[in-house]
Amino acid sequence: MNNNTVSVEIFVDVDKCKNISDIEKQIMEKTKAAAKELLVKIFEAKEAKILKDKRLIKKTKVLRYLFTIFGPVRFYRYKVKDSFGKFFYALDRSIGLEANSSFSPKLADRAVYLSTMYPYRQAKDLLCHETDSSLDHRSLWRLIQKKGVKLRQQDIDEYESLYTHSRPVKSTEQAYESLVLEVDGTGISSKQGKGKWMEAKLAIIYTGKQLCSKNSKVSRYELTNKKIFASVDTWDNFGKMTSYSAQRHYNIKKAENVLLLSDGDPLIKRFHTDYMPGSIHQCDHYHLKKKLRQVYSQYPNVLEKFLSLIQKRKHEKLPYLIKMTKVNGLISEADEEMLTSYINSNMDSIWAVDRLRKKMPKELLRVGSGAVEKNVDIAIARRFKLRGMSWSKEGAANLLALRLLYLNGKDLSLAA
Repeated sequence: MNNNTVSVEIFVDVDKCKNISDIEKQIMEKTKAAAKELLVKIFEAKEAKILKDKRLIKKTKVLRYLFTIFGPVRFYRYKVKDSFGKFFYALDRSIGLEANSSFSPKLADRAVYLSTMYPYRQAKDLLCHETDSSLDHRSLWRLIQKKGVKLRQQDIDEYESLYTHSRPVKSTEQAYESLVLEVDGTGISSKQGKGKWMEAKLAIIYTGKQLCSKNSKVSRYELTNKKIFASVDTWDNFGKMTSYSAQRHYNIKKAENVLLLSDGDPLIKRFHTDYMPGSIHQCDHYHLKKKLRQVYSQYPNVLEKFLSLIQKRKHEKLPYLIKMTKVNGLISEADEEMLTSYINSNMDSIWAVDRLRKKMPKELLRVGSGAVEKNVDIAIARRFKLRGMSWSKEGAANLLALRLLYLNGKDLSLAA
């Protein structure tokens, strides 16, 4: 054994291992205790080598507590003074321990992952069970805020470099023939008061659809090269972020055909004209028909006439027929105004996919935005819209930024 090696011994009393459960418990307890002891020995050995540097003057020895994947560890390390008169902990700097952090990097990654998947208290319980530690859920919340702020600032700096400083986007060299972008929004409860809410915006971009199973009764497709973008910021900032990311990851300016699907909301229409002007905007038929059903549910024959006009691509007649139903007293003036405004603003988008026929694969030419609605459920609803939850804008934004790392298949250590 050389001077660069540290070791610990593990002893297990066989008489205490009466069954497999006892054996597993003994091994687990002894292994964790040994791991923590080994960790401290490694710290001591590394610090001893660091302090051989004569430019460093040892001052006081200070205790530090650290939560690790093996459990809580306490150890002493020296505060030192360098030749410039600066004080710091040489060991912390050498092994990459953040100042004022209670978590080791590995445990921090695990804590971030659990917090993006589960409510903070449940994430805390899981983490405590895994590490035999006693943690407070607020320590996880503080960790998320710290890492989320840093990650979001990186994103803001990136897209502002384009829109404020006119710096070109470093795009991928690959150019896709066809791209589909789907956009939607959903409300999440705000801490500002009962009944108050904020809108979370979400977009997905993908290049194709792959059939999951040829034998299933219902055809299910998997989106290829999919990425998710989401924010609780304004539509303007969300548009900047999404268009920047679309150029960076998909080189969207070189794509021959870009289809944008949405529910026809005026704010999303503006998102289309301001940030995706080269795309073809398709209004989701589900939302169009839903609005018609809400108004004409008591008149099935009239409703069927409207749906037939849409199917036969005679949607330009819709405003006139809506007006006629108002004249005949079937609907209110408010309903007429709402429907007419919605349809007129989306008139050119009701069958916009027709302009892309024979240009894009058939499986991408859809008139529904079900894919983005499913992703809204996965990315936002399952974490932010559970019973009793309410959010500050900053808290939701920080957690959402980290959750997207996981959903996009990126390493959570990128949030370090």
